[in-house]
Amino acid sequence: MLAAPRGLKLNSMAYIINYNSCHINLPIKTTSHAKVYTGDNWHEAANAIIRNVKTFGFTQPVVGLSAIRREAEWNLTGSHGLRFGEGSMKKNWRFSFDFKPTKTAATWDTMLSITDNGDAYKGNPRNVLRLYFIPNSLKISMHFVFDTTDFTKSPHFDTPDLTVNEWHTIEVSQMVKEGNTIFVFQVNGVTHHNVVNKNPHMFPALDFYNGFDGNAWGTTSGQMKDFQFFSSDLASDIPPYFGTYE
Repeated sequence: MLAAPRGLKLNSMAYIINYNSCHINLPIKTTSHAKVYTGDNWHEAANAIIRNVKTFGFTQPVVGLSAIRREAEWNLTGSHGLRFGEGSMKKNWRFSFDFKPTKTAATWDTMLSITDNGDAYKGNPRNVLRLYFIPNSLKISMHFVFDTTDFTKSPHFDTPDLTVNEWHTIEVSQMVKEGNTIFVFQVNGVTHHNVVNKNPHMFPALDFYNGFDGNAWGTTSGQMKDFQFFSSDLASDIPPYFGTYE
């Protein structure tokens, strides 16, 4: 898997190969005539199956792009508080992932939490965004620091029930359109929330966790895959949505 690191600079560009959350940095090379093969002319093809191959590129270096990509499927059960990425929320951001719940949540079980680990919160990170299930249901509720006028009154955004043992695509974005900052929450391409954030806030140092960063909440039972997060001051830097729902 190829991903772009946070704070990518022109003089330190690199490919990042991510294999089961292990990172390998390679010197960057560019070409305008790349071809992609599943093998080569000198070696026998591997006895394996490849799926969910995605490629994208930019004609110019995207210096201000913050990106996380984790395409492998992993089990959330038992991964409580597992930190799997870091990034920043700029003026425009979008994340999406596929999720398959395996049973109804009995408590406020969390699938994803994003915390502010900036200088003001070192050692006591603030909860910026959290996706969890409403007890005894498969309804998703999302807490998000939506309007910075009053942090104590952050709203919750809820969805209808998901279907157990089926894959669902979750997408959340906040993009600037015609001078307004628009927050959108979708499940399987259906928009459940589309509202203007009149006082959005940017977060320069965020941590991404499976479950909740701490012991106060349980972790959702289910599988996650194809997690992608992109953030930039320019909306045009954000790659178009490529979800996997039908």
